[in-house]
Amino acid sequence: MISSLEKEITVEIQETFEADSKRISSNLKSMLQELGLKTFIESDVIKFHKIYKSTTDSGQNKTEAMKILRSGKIKLSYDPDNKIVIAYNVNLDALKFMSVLLSILIGFLRWTIYDSNSLVAIFIGLITLFLTYSLGYIYSENKMNNIIHRSVRKKNKTQPNKS
Repeated sequence: MISSLEKEITVEIQETFEADSKRISSNLKSMLQELGLKTFIESDVIKFHKIYKSTTDSGQNKTEAMKILRSGKIKLSYDPDNKIVIAYNVNLDALKFMSVLLSILIGFLRWTIYDSNSLVAIFIGLITLFLTYSLGYIYSENKMNNIIHRSVRKKNKTQPNKS
């Protein structure tokens, strides 16, 4: 299984590299923070990771544990063809863990409840593993692409002139 999702997206520079990269970085940082991710910038790389809160009784902890986007980094770099290359890397260890756990659970339930052959239970478990991981990978890729495309299109709000 692949342990990280890596992809590059190239966009046209609208003003200058510095202005566009600053705008895109700011938009990316705010969008990631809206998802509950802690972000920080080191040189030209935006790093993010999930903040865990384990003190609520509302049941939110149970859903927070199922989030796939937990940590990663986004790098903006200059391309000589007057473009910005946005490369991201998302850690998929949580997805691997959840996929393996679900496949073991489904395989075990198939084996015990339906009293089926152990080979059938293993086969069902492997299919569950493949499907869960594939769907999670596609979801993560679409989520990151959506965040990046929205941050590129989004203009920063400008302050009105005070006259």
